[in-house]
Amino acid sequence: MCAPVTASFATNLQALPQVAGTSVELLEFKNLGIRSPSDDCVIKNVEGKKASFAILANIAKEFSGHIDKRAAQKALAIYAEVVEEARSNPGMHPTIDVLLRVAEGDLSFVSKIDGNFATS
Repeated sequence: MCAPVTASFATNLQALPQVAGTSVELLEFKNLGIRSPSDDCVIKNVEGKKASFAILANIAKEFSGHIDKRAAQKALAIYAEVVEEARSNPGMHPTIDVLLRVAEGDLSFVSKIDGNFATS
């Protein structure tokens, strides 16, 4: 389970438990399981993406692999002040852009970590 969320991205990130893995894949499912591959996204555990990987992997585990409105809101709270930067600069933080769409009710995802469906 994720640690309590603060108003600081750096503090929130440090408080997250370590999750082993190389990638988190978000598979969009709409209308009772119809997959839209063009909207899928993969967040790799590489430099420049390690924070997003850590956040999404923890959220995926906490919410049994379902990235819905509630899970997206929790993830956005972990990103804290970075969300405003993303809102002001669409495309600068693509993972946050996706989470904002989910939080607004436009999408929901089932997640996989390293090819396996994420579970708590």
